[in-house]
Amino acid sequence: MNLISRVAMWGLLLCFPLGANAVEADQGFEVGIGLVCNSEAQVQRLLTLQSAGQPLDAAIQLINDEDHDPTACSLVAIAFMRGKEVSVVPAPGGQMKITQITIVAAQTPFGWQRVPGLQQYTAIFEKLEEA
Repeated sequence: MNLISRVAMWGLLLCFPLGANAVEADQGFEVGIGLVCNSEAQVQRLLTLQSAGQPLDAAIQLINDEDHDPTACSLVAIAFMRGKEVSVVPAPGGQMKITQITIVAAQTPFGWQRVPGLQQYTAIFEKLEEA
């Protein structure tokens, strides 16, 4: 995978609040499309696989297979509230902040459905300013 593809993949990996698809509401809720996992370790593993050149869909499938859980990690459209940042992983042009989130609604084939406060983890890209 060439450098441009890797940078694009990192940028698209998780663009929840920083991407064009995100909206912040008055109540502190944010809406976005991106990756969520059941644990910080799963997000760490996914970022490691991505940095090694593994395609996103293959990395998600590998983690789900390793954990014997078909929904351990997935790409979703959700409404959520940010929780604490638990760790930071360097990324091309910035860093990925692994963050605990609380999902309050998810987009389904039947429209948006409320979720009763589901705790998950995601990685949010933060661009670093050049010195």
